[in-house]
Amino acid sequence: MTIKKIILFSIPAIALIFTACEKTTKLLDENNKAPYVDTTKNGWVKLVHAYAPLTPAVGINTGPKVRIFMDGTSLVRDSLAYNATFPNPSGAYAIIPTGSHTFYYVLSRATNTQLAGDTVFKTTINVAANKYYSAFLADSVQSPGVLVTQDNFTVANPGFYQVRFANLVANPNERYDVYADSVQKMIATNIGYREVSNFISVPVSISTESFSVRKTGTTTVVSALTGFTPTTQRAYTLYHRGRNGVTGRAPALTFYTNR
Repeated sequence: MTIKKIILFSIPAIALIFTACEKTTKLLDENNKAPYVDTTKNGWVKLVHAYAPLTPAVGINTGPKVRIFMDGTSLVRDSLAYNATFPNPSGAYAIIPTGSHTFYYVLSRATNTQLAGDTVFKTTINVAANKYYSAFLADSVQSPGVLVTQDNFTVANPGFYQVRFANLVANPNERYDVYADSVQKMIATNIGYREVSNFISVPVSISTESFSVRKTGTTTVVSALTGFTPTTQRAYTLYHRGRNGVTGRAPALTFYTNR
């Protein structure tokens, strides 16, 4: 009986050892395949399309879908549409060598052949080693403009996450406060057009979080984000984009992940 018991309990143990070894091997393989990034020679950039007007554009009432070039080399090969983020709205950033770089936002044509005047805007970003940046293609009175901000997030304590607010709605006469409804905490106050608040730490709610954008000093809600599920120690940017009176571009609040 003793021998049978040893054999019966040994089989799952051996299986667990093999499974653990297999998982460890896969993780090692994945780590070996992961590209090494020299943080002393590179920085990180995220590009956000928040330009609300429908012109200039190649199509009718579509708004400018753009391809983005850096120093004459294509950075975003596929067109970046309104409310899209490159590389994606998760925590990923584009790896950019340190130094001064010129970014060109060019109208996207089906033939990928650009014509004179297709460059919507250009801007220069000075990338420092191991620093993170967000570049917003935003509305302005005369033309599209690029707002560049350094993403100075840190690692929040367990049970907390970090969040900030960017106001990209072109209404210079209004300023906004942003309130986290579930935890009843003001996360940004008196933020004007093309202004970005600092990251602050917010406790993770026991349920989903809702954010409301209010006219400063009032309880008048102009936009809201519901069903937001934060993860402990992550960092997020809420951004208010859109334009009143433009089809499909009503002001709205959305977000992307910084960390």
